Amino acid sequence: MAVEALAANFAHVALAPGDCVVIQLPNLVESPLALLAAWRAGLTVAAVPMLWRATELARVCEMIEPAGLIGMSSYAGAQPASLLCDVAARSLSIRFVMGFGPDLPDGVSSLDDAILDGPAPGFVPRANPGPALITFTARAGEPLVPIFRQQQDVLLQGAMIVMALSLDRSDILLNPFPLTGPVGIAMGLAPWLIGGTALVQHDPFDNGVFVQQLLTTGATVTALPDTVLDRMTEGRIFADPQCVLRHVGRVWSVPKLGERAATDLPPDRGGFDLYPLGDLACLIETDKPALKRGTVPAGVFQIADGESSLHLSRPASLPGRSPTQRRSPSGARWSRNAAPPREPWAIPPRRIRTASSRRAYSVRRTATVFGSAAMLNSSTMAGSPLRLPSWTGSTKPS
Repeated sequence: MAVEALAANFAHVALAPGDCVVIQLPNLVESPLALLAAWRAGLTVAAVPMLWRATELARVCEMIEPAGLIGMSSYAGAQPASLLCDVAARSLSIRFVMGFGPDLPDGVSSLDDAILDGPAPGFVPRANPGPALITFTARAGEPLVPIFRQQQDVLLQGAMIVMALSLDRSDILLNPFPLTGPVGIAMGLAPWLIGGTALVQHDPFDNGVFVQQLLTTGATVTALPDTVLDRMTEGRIFADPQCVLRHVGRVWSVPKLGERAATDLPPDRGGFDLYPLGDLACLIETDKPALKRGTVPAGVFQIADGESSLHLSRPASLPGRSPTQRRSPSGARWSRNAAPPREPWAIPPRRIRTASSRRAYSVRRTATVFGSAAMLNSSTMAGSPLRLPSWTGSTKPS
């Protein structure tokens, strides 16, 4: 009802489908509520960190020209809603400033009141012709670079986590990462949306509060930065009888493929590593044993859902000789891997020189992860019956 009421309020104030709103909220319940309501009203959400001040917010407004700003009346001794009012006064595109919490500044409409009033009769969810989510990263010479995400991108990140960890409705996610980047999306928002799990938000980072949430909410899945996870392990938090975690993940700021989270955890906690690929997406690696050869059928592996289909693997031609692999008439051998989707994102197959084969394979994999959320992580999917949910049926590029 809260999501429906907020969505109806957005429509009532004449925010049209495709309009953009900037959301600056702490990692509390208001954040996912505002996101879902904006999407239900057909809006694009630009999610920005709580640490950003007037300079960054003004730059964002200049880049994307939002129609509205949403914030909090007070947080950590500051008044973010007042800051949003100052930014709105200098941006011609902004028509509304809305907020949660008591004592909102003049000119800021209360979203708490909108929830209490309930949804307006006759509201109908609306489709968004543009991207669902905009997050931001930085590059050399560009301190703010927007990253546009379609609904499919968000859902596929959730599919990766749900399938890799076998999540179901009995699981409870404890998410300490804000919903302004790939980790918070992949470990919190997206699997909660599609997996039927419960979601507990932790506003980072208070160690005592986190431990209390871990032991009292019945959380079964969480992920932490590597340094924080080390402290938790040393404090034997995961050995507490009240801790019912099934999966504990380590989020790497810098990928360290030779180290594994599972080696430091109790044997009854399933470990996994989460690698943020820049600020674009996340890739998960679980501690499941390697699958035996031959679990994926030979040839192109296809998942079908109605009229849509997705090609998950195709052979690649490599020079050389191998007595254990099939060879083509030209003498090249054919090698099969967890390869990119065949269309429309895959790099066209070509012969690869031996000296650069490792580099070329890396490029091929990178193009797959960034171009489709083939982040479905085929290594965790191989060997099990695969069914493509209806919301991932399309293979059209975002």
